[in-house]
Amino acid sequence: MHRWREAKRFKDYIVGMFRYYTIIVVCIIFILFGISLFFNFKTTIVKTNISYNKALGNFIEDELDDMRKNIDRLSREESIVDALTGKNEVWEANILLYDYINGQRLKSNFALLDTDNNVKATNLYKKNQDILSNSRDITEITQRIDKSREYIYMDLNSIDFKYGQNSSLFLSKSIKQDDEIIGYIIFFLRDEGLRLHTRSKDVDIVTITDRYENVIFTTNNLIINSMGKINIKDSKRNTTIFNGQPYYIEINRIQDKAINIFTMTSIDEYRQFLILGIIFSLIISFLMVILVGILSPKIIERNLNSLDSLVYGVGQLRDGNIDYRIESKTFEEFQTIYDEFNNMASRIQNLIRDNSEIAERKRIMEIRHLESQFNPHFVYNVMEMLRYEILFDPKLASEMLVSFAKLMRYNTNYGSIEVPFRMDMEYIESYLKIQKMRFGERLNYNIDMESSFKDHKIPKLILQPIVENSIKHGIENTRSLNIDIRVRKIKKDMEITVEDNGQGIEMEKLMYLKKLLKDEVPVSEHIGIYNVQRVLKLLYGEDYGLKIDSEIDLGTRVILKIPLIEDDTDV
Repeated sequence: MHRWREAKRFKDYIVGMFRYYTIIVVCIIFILFGISLFFNFKTTIVKTNISYNKALGNFIEDELDDMRKNIDRLSREESIVDALTGKNEVWEANILLYDYINGQRLKSNFALLDTDNNVKATNLYKKNQDILSNSRDITEITQRIDKSREYIYMDLNSIDFKYGQNSSLFLSKSIKQDDEIIGYIIFFLRDEGLRLHTRSKDVDIVTITDRYENVIFTTNNLIINSMGKINIKDSKRNTTIFNGQPYYIEINRIQDKAINIFTMTSIDEYRQFLILGIIFSLIISFLMVILVGILSPKIIERNLNSLDSLVYGVGQLRDGNIDYRIESKTFEEFQTIYDEFNNMASRIQNLIRDNSEIAERKRIMEIRHLESQFNPHFVYNVMEMLRYEILFDPKLASEMLVSFAKLMRYNTNYGSIEVPFRMDMEYIESYLKIQKMRFGERLNYNIDMESSFKDHKIPKLILQPIVENSIKHGIENTRSLNIDIRVRKIKKDMEITVEDNGQGIEMEKLMYLKKLLKDEVPVSEHIGIYNVQRVLKLLYGEDYGLKIDSEIDLGTRVILKIPLIEDDTDV
């Protein structure tokens, strides 16, 4: 009875924890929903609006600057001055002005007027020319130009042109001769051109105003109030209310704040989505709490017994039964523990297998190298060279004997799998010295290695098969075989390159070798390079190993990638 009460209390505690973490999950759902909605808003509304506003502002700024520059240039053109003074026909001035506006991206209408406001040249339609000539506003415009202190005068246009040549903004400059005004050049910026360049799905409303918020152009006429100004209210930071709906608004001031560009994007959909999202999250959260309250007691009662499976599995592993796996299925918390247990047992198995394979391949590599060095043909060649060198060059014979002794001692010294790099390079150098003595000028080699690498560990005899293959397959068909061994540091790895100028490998055979390096079952003909590849991958992982590149008649390059490991023992 006492034990039952303790179990019940523990069960109640677990149920309470289930409910507690359910509430946390619900809170996280709300937080994540809010964060995702915020970042979505920032990306699809704010960032897009700002980017579009900036691009449009830069475009209009560049076009107005270009118009200012060209108005100034055209006002000093001789053909235009002559057209106003009557020295020449106006057709030359007309051609010059037409050429300019035809090259504009933001189209405009031009008018060349004399001091009496008579039209000398223009691209306005005939009826619009009559509107211009008969308008009282043109007199007011020229008077404002005369009084303006601005070199290039820009202002709102009140002349109501028709037939698609409507214009709300003009740029102008007085034309002078001998410091006396002889006429005016005016460019009326077409509303149609602005409309063409403000068509976009990125924002909902584009409005351009002057510094006093008088509307120059807009894509939605409802935004203009009775005073001709932009009609927005309740602006708070970057949000505003228009036509009863919330909008995100961005304002860009250009032309020394003379022009304002408003871009507005509706956020009503986001407001609706937020409300629906909150309602949906509340419903889901409520259902989660109810389900946890109903199911958690049954889940706990069933899965407390699952601990026995884990305890039994640990006991099996402790007794040496590494083949045992827990097959019981339960909820995620316990299943995670079971999976980790099974994975750990599998890793132990794999580690034992890999260590056995590494040891076996090391043994095979050492035996094969030892066999190759004790190969009667190799030993015979060395002895023959010694016999001749003792007679003709005893010093060289002594060096050859020392190198041969180092070779034999290193091959027969069975020890750890990894050795300091300097030991393996001393072996390779001794091997190459003997081969150099054997082949003379037909074989040359170079070893380029920084001294900082000497204490880093590499697998024993890992370079021997590569160097041996270079000599074996390259010396016969090459007048002078050059072997270049370079060691470089690439980030946290060591890259060893063995490159020769031999006859190279045919493409078909090269592809076969590359495929071989990926296979799990070696072919005896190429067991040397396969063992090198397999040992590197078993020791250091799939990111390491060797790579072969070769071209016929150009040579072969083999690159070994090994992690940098300091030697922490004295050798």
